[in-house]
Amino acid sequence: MTADGGQKWRFGGYELDADVRELRLEGELVPLEPRVFDLLCFLVEQRDRAVNKDDIQAAIWRGVIVSETALTRAIMKARRAIGDSADRQAAIRTVHGHGYQFVAPLDTEIEPARGDDPAPIQPPTPPGRSTIWLAAGAAVVLLLAGLAWQWRAISESTGPVRVAVLPIKNATGDSEYDYARLGLMSLVTEYIGSDGRLAIAPASDTWRVAEAIDKLPPDERAARLRGAVGASHIVAARLERPSGSLQMTYRVEGADGTARTYTMFGDDPPSLARAMALALIRDLAPTRASERELHVVAEDPFVNEAYSRALGLSLEGRCGEAQTLFAVVSDAAPAFDQAVYEWANCASILGNNAAAEQAFGDILSRTAESSPHALRARSLHGLGKIFHRRGNHERAAELYNESLAEAEALGDPALEGNALTSLAYAMRDRDDIDAARLMLGRAVTAFRRSGVGAVPGHPRAAMANMDMAEGKLDDAERNLSAALEAFRTFGDRRNEAMMLNNYGYLRRLQGRTTEAEPFHLESLAIRREIGDTVGVGRILGMLSVLYTDAGRLDEAFNVASEAFEIAESAEDRRYMGTSLAQLGDIFVAREDLDTAADYYRRSEAEFATMGDMARAAQAALRLARIDADRGELDPAGEKTQQIIALGQAERYDELLIEALELGGDIDVQRGALAAASDHYRRALNLSDDSGFVSRRPALVRKLIETFLSADDVAAAEPYVGLLSDDESADLVVTGRYLIAVGNTERALAVLRQAKRLAGATWSNANQRWLDEIQQQP
Repeated sequence: MTADGGQKWRFGGYELDADVRELRLEGELVPLEPRVFDLLCFLVEQRDRAVNKDDIQAAIWRGVIVSETALTRAIMKARRAIGDSADRQAAIRTVHGHGYQFVAPLDTEIEPARGDDPAPIQPPTPPGRSTIWLAAGAAVVLLLAGLAWQWRAISESTGPVRVAVLPIKNATGDSEYDYARLGLMSLVTEYIGSDGRLAIAPASDTWRVAEAIDKLPPDERAARLRGAVGASHIVAARLERPSGSLQMTYRVEGADGTARTYTMFGDDPPSLARAMALALIRDLAPTRASERELHVVAEDPFVNEAYSRALGLSLEGRCGEAQTLFAVVSDAAPAFDQAVYEWANCASILGNNAAAEQAFGDILSRTAESSPHALRARSLHGLGKIFHRRGNHERAAELYNESLAEAEALGDPALEGNALTSLAYAMRDRDDIDAARLMLGRAVTAFRRSGVGAVPGHPRAAMANMDMAEGKLDDAERNLSAALEAFRTFGDRRNEAMMLNNYGYLRRLQGRTTEAEPFHLESLAIRREIGDTVGVGRILGMLSVLYTDAGRLDEAFNVASEAFEIAESAEDRRYMGTSLAQLGDIFVAREDLDTAADYYRRSEAEFATMGDMARAAQAALRLARIDADRGELDPAGEKTQQIIALGQAERYDELLIEALELGGDIDVQRGALAAASDHYRRALNLSDDSGFVSRRPALVRKLIETFLSADDVAAAEPYVGLLSDDESADLVVTGRYLIAVGNTERALAVLRQAKRLAGATWSNANQRWLDEIQQQP
């Protein structure tokens, strides 16, 4: 059925009126497509149960068969219209295995209109509704002459209070106070968070979202910010100096759009920030606040300003500059552990793991006897990341678990979500994929409980990594897309860069190598811009693989060497091992097998020491290939069979594909063509089954060449149809097949096309072959 019964419902500030076919939010019309409107009404009508896709199709499309994608998109649009999403299912919940259910509580349910009943009453527009809170350069206060405080009516909040403080505008005309924009914003946020009585959106999230949505219309910006960071109250402020003295004027807008405006005076910006935070706590949690409960960094205004400036620099990603100021604050206020934590976090980002480890350890020592403490939870998490980078996954998992326990004792779901996400990565690196996925499920649940709004991208990013590891490339693309969208929503450029890098890797796994480099280069530009040295190293490693495969060996060596230096300075053993293997690949391409073997042995040792047997086996497989290239077939074959057994036992599909391919190559060298074709077929089948398709074209070519070498043209024929017409290597094999079946004229045309596509990479051997064919009568 469709919504034609004159029914009206109210929920969460929305009014859904089936009679006039309108959805309104606080009196403002929300545009909806007709089908989506019908769907929303149907879900509300059937709210006592979960409706499946067949129910929805029968009710909304009335006998017209539509795709599942169309239905899913209609659900997505309905959710978006009422501020919901696939991650934040506050109104329309997915009931796995059953369908969808409307779960938002109804404020008022109105019976169908009858006869000449009066027209529906629209809720009045709340007084003082702001349309300028995020407008660049717009005034954010309205003051009456002669008054220091101007209040506007504001309704009582009907839900939990969560505050988002926007970047603070410097309206003094003095650039010396430009640091107020992010520095004072961060300081106010930290003061409110340290009190513990109000939920506060992290400054990093609020700032990044505000930047990302700056060009949107004001009301849409407000809705997007509330949805992204889960804020009920938005605070916009400006620092002014109207007559030589400083004043802070700020506006607090509630969830219903009503607002209050305040002005306060002070001697220095950090003191004003503290007074502003205290006033917000008194206003929004009036029975719990007292001035004594807000910490003071130091009595010296200079130290407070240094801390505020450092917070702003850190927020911008300028960790080197921030670290210097955090050190000044720590020296002046040694008991202020928050500055030590911020210093350690900057050191970790900059790759100075030894110094970061010491600083995190100092915080943990000083808080060892304290009750559950957020700073302790964060320090445990930061220390876990350092051990994770070093490849000590066991110790990393222990620290993440301690951080999780601390977060649970604090009742902080956001901290729980962060710890669980990192635990998932640790489990993945220990090859416990099932446990890792369970951790990610718990992380998403924790983030949803936290009221943060949109679920952060980290769990989706971790899922995408595991999908790629298991060859589930379609799933990986979906999760990568969701993660990238989440990071861009929050304006999180560091993690946006990580997702772009992962997209490049995914394109390689999909066999779409020409599309990979732009992703890596875009990621690299962001990483360099924000000073993320460790991230730069990871992208350079990806680029070295691309350049090696493309024969750009000098470029490959340069980026791989820089990647190794970065990993070594950061004590990042996993990426040291990876970079060593990549350097080995480059020297194989240069035909310097002795140097390549040395790099592979060093890589194998790094991974074995870490207990990462899958990557250690990959390095061992490269050593086996070198043995084969040297003609040492018996040791090469023995090593390869051991790795095939390991890959089968542990279900390392990508490793197993490579090992089976090498087994086929060794068989060819031995002249055992039947055994070779068996190895290649097994590798090709596993490639298709697992989704690891990057080696597929090479495997098809090798199968055809093996059959042709055995004069089995019939066996080669079906595989020839799998070759591409726009890849030079594939066309060369097609040419060989055409010669085998006696079609020399067509073979010549194909080989000439292959030469044009190959360009500078056309080999001398191929040219000699082409010359011989052209000289035949």
